[in-house]
Amino acid sequence: MLVSVVIPVLGPRQLLQRCLHALRRQSFDPRKFEIIVVDVEPSSATQRVVLDIAALTQGGGPAIHYIGYRGPGGPAAARNCGWRIASGELIAFTEPDTQAHSDWLRLGFNSLYQRAEAAWGRIVKPAVDVTKTRAERGAGVDTDNASGGSVAACAATRFAAGNCFCTRELLQALDGFDERFNTDWHADTDLFFRMLGRGVLVLHVQNAWVERVPRVASWRASLSQNRQIVFDALLHEKHPMLYQRLICTTPCSWYYPIVLALMLTCSALLIDAPLLAAMTGFAWLVLTLILCGQRLAHNSWRIIDLPGVILSSMLSPPLALFWRAVAAMQFRVRLF
Repeated sequence: MLVSVVIPVLGPRQLLQRCLHALRRQSFDPRKFEIIVVDVEPSSATQRVVLDIAALTQGGGPAIHYIGYRGPGGPAAARNCGWRIASGELIAFTEPDTQAHSDWLRLGFNSLYQRAEAAWGRIVKPAVDVTKTRAERGAGVDTDNASGGSVAACAATRFAAGNCFCTRELLQALDGFDERFNTDWHADTDLFFRMLGRGVLVLHVQNAWVERVPRVASWRASLSQNRQIVFDALLHEKHPMLYQRLICTTPCSWYYPIVLALMLTCSALLIDAPLLAAMTGFAWLVLTLILCGQRLAHNSWRIIDLPGVILSSMLSPPLALFWRAVAAMQFRVRLF
């Protein structure tokens, strides 16, 4: 076996079938690659999808395997599980919400087989990124530095787990993905930075592209992503120079005065200073409305979206700065 394609599955499974059918239609010789689906939260529904498609490939397509993974570590651990049990010399990674171009695997294989140890291709997204809520698209950078899933803004242009290729030898030397990145936030960026540290030749294969299916996230999801800044801090701790040069995210500039006004308002209420509380509360309201207005002005929206945008504008600043402070103290790095 020359190539193994590893797909970690976490969350909704509806798109997995589409992903697998795209892999079945690859121009690469189907006898020379296998597909390994690693289910992070094993379910009979996912297993049935995989086995049904595997039955279609018997005798004339790639071997498709289902692995139920119940250990810790999230998608990073699932990818490690997949490549470690794979039989291919070269490992390709993609995700269930992608659809690979018919030449994707052939082009990726050629790049590694000839001269490189790793490569990445393009992830094609809609012109308007509907994987974010409207609130996120105007919110600033705190929710804008991941990737497909999972990847930092700058590093994503170089390497993303949704479309990358590595030799087995390289993955063994690096011990795969760091499982401390137990969501899809920065696990691939960390792997890429470790490759750079070893002087590995990593190629960009422009025509080896996959299409990421649009997803719509709720405003609650955008708020919960503020906690992912912890993985920014971990990445900063491991690769301080590369982090500063290629990522170095900062909070939205409006967050500081909004949080300051909010803290002054709460303090004034505690010391029974109603006039000061009214003044600072009014300042907080005006600043929050400005932030909300900016988000709405930069994106199309409907009346039904308005409550979520308003709530996100109210809650994002304190949550973003709180988790940034927690992460900075936990890993003793500077994130402000």
